[in-house]
Amino acid sequence: MDTLPRSRSSTGNTAPRAVSNSFRPRSVTTGPRVEVKVGAPGPDKPLMAGPSETPPSLLARSAPTLSPLALEAIARVAFEDRLERALGPATSIDAVLEVAGRAMQAAELGGAGIPAPTELLLAHPRTGKFSQVIEVGPEGEGPGCPAAATGGCEALRTGRTQVYDDADAFDACPNLRDREAGPCSAACVPLVVLGDAIGVLHRTGLVGTPPSSLAVAQLEALGGRLGTRLALLRALDAPAPATLDRATGALDRPSIEARALELARSLVPFSLAQCDADGFEDYATTFGHETAERALRTVATAAREILRPDDLVGRFGEDELLVVLPETSAGECQRALERLREHLSLTLTASGLPPLTCSYGVVESSLGRSLDELLVAADAAVALAKDRGRNRVVVARENMLDEYPGVA
Repeated sequence: MDTLPRSRSSTGNTAPRAVSNSFRPRSVTTGPRVEVKVGAPGPDKPLMAGPSETPPSLLARSAPTLSPLALEAIARVAFEDRLERALGPATSIDAVLEVAGRAMQAAELGGAGIPAPTELLLAHPRTGKFSQVIEVGPEGEGPGCPAAATGGCEALRTGRTQVYDDADAFDACPNLRDREAGPCSAACVPLVVLGDAIGVLHRTGLVGTPPSSLAVAQLEALGGRLGTRLALLRALDAPAPATLDRATGALDRPSIEARALELARSLVPFSLAQCDADGFEDYATTFGHETAERALRTVATAAREILRPDDLVGRFGEDELLVVLPETSAGECQRALERLREHLSLTLTASGLPPLTCSYGVVESSLGRSLDELLVAADAAVALAKDRGRNRVVVARENMLDEYPGVA
């Protein structure tokens, strides 16, 4: 079962924090940020496995005879070799992100051997909106770039690494200014694959001391490999082409479920609602099966007319539709469905069909750890709507199944 893991708060250590490719979004309005601690390196858990003759020991012996540029080149190549070994067995997005978190922590450390504030922002494949998926820093906190989407990122706009000595400089990226932590230096490394923006690696430092050329080179090596691997895994994990339900013209059940899971895996918060036709069996008996199917098709058409182009409408059962609204809170979804109730009544009348109403159960994606849990909560809300008289919208609450256990 695809899970939407719950967030865990920082414990104040320096271990990188990463999210998996299944999600439980924390917030609808600000975008999801699920935090799962990646274990800190230690004697039993090295950052990245390597041979017994490690590059650092080689560097220590060679340091007196090599120039700084040569030492930097050796360190860069050593990091890239370790990165290749670590990514080799990583065959899932979860595994790749875990390696990325450790590599971000292993990249040249800041003062006193503490990882410099670094974060990985990934872009949604369709909307381009950013989500912070890994953060590393002295207190486990990343720099906290406020860029909302790829269009607001200078590194992605230019397709080149950007290094800034001072956030207050007139030519510095606007996203660096007025941060809570105060002025800083920064480096931003874009992740771009075949022209597609995958995300950005962002590291900050003290004013006047931006990340070193070695740190930037290591982040660029990580960004290149990470972008390519994530793009490949996303392509392999992409849902099959959507198919439609012939009777209603809406997505069929496998397609609407796949789209909801795709939103969750892409860190997009959403609300979903079950729309259950009231007394549909009696309606079909009274007016005939063909009329009943026309009425349900009219419900699906009315939903597509009222909802936004990116919202999803699918047939979920004999008398049920499922609607999925990305980037939408439960309250916003409820208001949209209230408009649908009114529009449906007018549309049925205009089509010459007998009146038919629906009961709606709304649930926000943050309320469940899996799609199954969300559907159970929506079903409970539908049952409550019918108990209250039908033809109404009910929003699921966290304790609804305890209060209304008949559906679970």
